[in-house]
Amino acid sequence: MRLVVFATSLLMVAPALAQTRVEKPTLLKPQAPFTESGVVSESEMKLISTIEVNKIEEGAHNGVAYRIYYTDGSGSFSGSPDGKLSGALGRGSDWSTACKKDPMNDKKSCYLQRNKLWVWLYQTGRVEVFIGGDQYPGTSATIRIDSNPAIKSPSDSEGVFTAAQSKQIVQQLISGDTVATRYVDWPYRSANDDSFGLSGFDEAYEYIQWALKQIK
Repeated sequence: MRLVVFATSLLMVAPALAQTRVEKPTLLKPQAPFTESGVVSESEMKLISTIEVNKIEEGAHNGVAYRIYYTDGSGSFSGSPDGKLSGALGRGSDWSTACKKDPMNDKKSCYLQRNKLWVWLYQTGRVEVFIGGDQYPGTSATIRIDSNPAIKSPSDSEGVFTAAQSKQIVQQLISGDTVATRYVDWPYRSANDDSFGLSGFDEAYEYIQWALKQIK
């Protein structure tokens, strides 16, 4: 009994484990926020021995609410007609974004994504559209914006559109209202169809253009 009491006493008087506040490195290093309404703050995540600090920006652009992280350019832009975020990163009606800098050649890129539609932007100005998830090998994907003719990727592209097609698709997405997508999934080789509104696309695309220039 005495040993138990002694051990308990030690636990009671032992100092709490000190947590070190660590500010995470930022991939984006802007001189000013993305928008005039953007509010930059710090978000803390408490771990066992450290407190990770992330720099985030929140605001609204053209009535579209957004939240972005300077750590890696990731974030969410509302895809809802009411302009509100769904509250789940990469899920619901939101558009997701992220950026990267290749550690081997320093090439920079950013993307936006919703459901199975991906739009990549590279520092050279090249844009690449991809549709799919677990794509069946040797198949293509198809996209249609509003009442425009459907655009089909090359048959061996597995959902990746050519540079010319991608540029045309983005132009239509910017001015469009709805989009329909189709790709062939693995392993069932069946068509995977989806359609949704394009609210918030313009703002998310404008953001990745801006973010690409903020990567240092």
